[in-house]
Amino acid sequence: KVDCFLHRKLDLVSSVLFILGTLKPIFSEKVLFLPTKREEDMKQRDSILAIMREPFAAGLDENLSPIMHHLWKLEGGAIYFCHNGWAHVTIDLKDYEIVPNTQLVLLPGTIIRINGSSSDFTASFFGFPKEMFREACLRFEPIFFRFIKEQPCYVLPEENTGAIRGLIRATTAIYNDRENRFRNQIAKNHLQSFML
Repeated sequence: KVDCFLHRKLDLVSSVLFILGTLKPIFSEKVLFLPTKREEDMKQRDSILAIMREPFAAGLDENLSPIMHHLWKLEGGAIYFCHNGWAHVTIDLKDYEIVPNTQLVLLPGTIIRINGSSSDFTASFFGFPKEMFREACLRFEPIFFRFIKEQPCYVLPEENTGAIRGLIRATTAIYNDRENRFRNQIAKNHLQSFML
C-alpha cells in the first residue's frame, strides 16, 4: 500500500510538472522534496522525461500538496476545478481562496504558489503547452486574455458546473486513451471550447 501511495505521489508530481509546462521554480535552490532511495528508483522507472513528451495532461480529483509552498512560473497553461476542500493560492502576487466549484484558469507565464490547503482539498485539471494554447486561441482578442489574467478565479454556481466537469472528464478520457491518434487535436478542440 505504501508503494502504491509513493507511486501515485510521483505520478502526480510528474503530471503537475508537465501541466505547468516545463515547471520552473522561481528560486532554484528550493526543491519539492528530498527523495528517498526508493522514490529515486521509482522515479527512474517512470521517468519525468516520458511525461514531458506528452502533448498535454489531465486528471481528476488530484491532491496538489506536492507542489505547495514554492513559487512556480508556468511555461504552459492550466485549467483547474476545485471539487472539495479549500486552498489559499497566490497568483501573480495576488492572493485568492479556492473553494468548491472554483474554476481557475492559468495562462502561460503565470506565477503561482499554493500557500496552504485543507486535508480534503482535491481539484481536477487540464494542462496544456504554450503552443497548444496559441493554436486554440489564435483568433481571440487581447482584451479577453487581459480579463482572464486579472480574474483567474471564478466560483461557479452549482447549477453551472456541468460544462467544466464534462470538459475535464472528457479531456482526462482522451489523455488516458494513448492509442487515439487524434487525441492532440481533440484536446486542442476541448481547450478552444472551454475558452469560448
